[in-house]
Amino acid sequence: MKKLFYLLSSALIFLSTGLFCNASSDYGTAFTDVDSNHPYNSSIESLKETGVVEGYSDGTFLPNNTINRAEFLKIAMGRFNIAPSGSDCFSDVKAEWFAGYVCSAHEKGLVDGYKNGTFKPQANISFAEASRIIYNALNASKLEFDTETSDPWYKKYVENLADKNLIPFTITGFDHLLTRGEMAEIIANVGNFYARYDASLSYEDLVSLNKLSAKANFAYRFQKIYGHQLKADGVPDGIDYATFERIMLGTSDCGFNADGNDECQLVESELYRDANRIYNYPPDSYDHKLTILENADAKTFQVHEDIINQFAFDKNSLYTTDNENSFYHKSGDVPDGATYVYKNIFKSGSDVYYLDLVTRAFVKAENIDAATFSVYQSSVDGMFSDKDHLYLYKEPTLVQLNLDKDSFEVLHSGNSSSEYWKIFKDKKGVYYYLSDTGEMKQFTNADGETFEIRYISDSIVANDKNAFYTVNSAGNLTTHSDIDVATYKEINTKGEGFEYVIYYVKDKNKVYSATSLEPVTFVTNVDAFDVYGYSVGNGFDSVSFIYGKNGNDFWVLNSNTGKEKILEGVDFGTFEILGGITFSRHFEKGDIQTESLHYTDPEVCKTLVDEVANNGDGGIKVEILEDKTCLLKISRVIDESSDIAFDSFIAKDSSHVWKYDDTIKGLKELTDVDAESFELEQIGPYAVFKDKNNVYYSKGESLGILDGADPATFGVEEVEELLKEMGLGN
Repeated sequence: MKKLFYLLSSALIFLSTGLFCNASSDYGTAFTDVDSNHPYNSSIESLKETGVVEGYSDGTFLPNNTINRAEFLKIAMGRFNIAPSGSDCFSDVKAEWFAGYVCSAHEKGLVDGYKNGTFKPQANISFAEASRIIYNALNASKLEFDTETSDPWYKKYVENLADKNLIPFTITGFDHLLTRGEMAEIIANVGNFYARYDASLSYEDLVSLNKLSAKANFAYRFQKIYGHQLKADGVPDGIDYATFERIMLGTSDCGFNADGNDECQLVESELYRDANRIYNYPPDSYDHKLTILENADAKTFQVHEDIINQFAFDKNSLYTTDNENSFYHKSGDVPDGATYVYKNIFKSGSDVYYLDLVTRAFVKAENIDAATFSVYQSSVDGMFSDKDHLYLYKEPTLVQLNLDKDSFEVLHSGNSSSEYWKIFKDKKGVYYYLSDTGEMKQFTNADGETFEIRYISDSIVANDKNAFYTVNSAGNLTTHSDIDVATYKEINTKGEGFEYVIYYVKDKNKVYSATSLEPVTFVTNVDAFDVYGYSVGNGFDSVSFIYGKNGNDFWVLNSNTGKEKILEGVDFGTFEILGGITFSRHFEKGDIQTESLHYTDPEVCKTLVDEVANNGDGGIKVEILEDKTCLLKISRVIDESSDIAFDSFIAKDSSHVWKYDDTIKGLKELTDVDAESFELEQIGPYAVFKDKNNVYYSKGESLGILDGADPATFGVEEVEELLKEMGLGN
């Protein structure tokens, strides 16, 4: 059912990273002691790149060290472009390196110092003190305090940071001594348009945290961040709180609880780490506590996560879950000295291995020269080479490409998960690679020097100087040598929103479908063929209506069959689409609602027939049409009586009025209206359909006559009264 799954559905997969830290980063490592796993790596890198911090002469940043008042003030002023100036402004601030920063800040009201006339520049700064400096640096005037209040002096400053989602989850209270990493996290993100977190700790949270033990404090913040309960006695001894992070998101089963509210249950373990250890957090059916993954090497521990296959490994062992054990546990040995290369590919000594994602065993990949095996630098994701060959990753292993390395070029990388194709060339020819099957085939006799891709999606359209080529989604190549390459031209689609959408192309002799190069048979004069598009609605039920003129003939494209049809008697000169309208179709409980998807590729249709038969789902059927294309019909039983809205539009010429009928994917004539006088009239803010005899409104699946309405005098008051009667007005 793999291909059917791709054809029928799309999934939005949301992966959360820990809020103690950034679980991954695109930045490098500007400091020797800040790697990509550090909680505040990205913020530290940001301040380094903008010149706000420099680190120490030995190349370190010391992110977990506390920061003193003078150092914090210098960095904050650099971030907010406040120039240092002055000296001798406190009894303990004379002409030291920090004097200009402290004195300038004092002059501008950022700091006041202590009652005894000191500033205490060498004292470590607390979170509460830092919040006041940040607020004052961002605001021309200080906060006005209610002198009668009993609130602590720092409350409003802390609330200000909380409002901006800027309190890192590693902060343990108001007196928490800020680390250099936490400083970077706050300073780098303050003032940014996008908040660092969707939520952060609040003032009330910090009040609660101040009263808790270290373990209870951690458990409180763990629940705030990850949404999981954690008992204080479920926090292992020795956790390094500063470097704690989630590294593997567990699978959740979501649905409605007895109260009708959304509820999710964690059904697979999650993995967490700190600088020294790896931890399991269990599914919701277990006690809410963290357990240490014994013997795991935190320094080399990595996770592989592709939703379906999840595993982790360090330099010695492989860790997985299974039906017998929901916790990550050792399930095998990693080959001696193995290094991780890509996804489930490893290299060890003279051998390359892949991890079989079913058996969880390491399998040696044959005939690869490990000594020269490495990532091949190209625009294609998952490409490798050794001294002789090129390889492409195809889960779970590597596919050898029979290509000349020296002349190899990538014409289309196909890196998107939704793309079928990659296209390559070398001195021997041009090739297409079908990502779904791992097959590579050649464009027979194609000239690589003049080869050009015209269209690529689930099929390919390309040409060289001699011919055009199409490849259907099954990988079958057709050469169209009858198309005149020299006169080939795209036909622009006219209509708002269709400026860059090409449905048809032509040469000097014929008009063709742009995606299949099948000729439009009724065209006799290619220069008299015009294409128009009209769109209404959004999403799956939206309408894209393609129509046009062929000399004096009016034609429409049926999206169900993919075929053009001439409509007799339509006057193209007076034809116009008046505007969109929403109709509704009534269903009783137990009725069947059916949606149809048209597939033009006969090979895809054959695959669908087989897969639907194997699936055994009575709600999905395939109807093969005379031209070997097919309709995939997806039906569902209506749970309760309801009216389901659908988008449509009204069109007319001098003699006819039509509505767009979604069941036939075409125009259906409305015979009970006066076409000559029929119009869409703007009455105040409202658009109303009427003719000389009647005013019309959307009624069920068509237009209904508004009884008693005089089209000559029908105005805003009548429209609003009608809306009230329909329950749509105030």
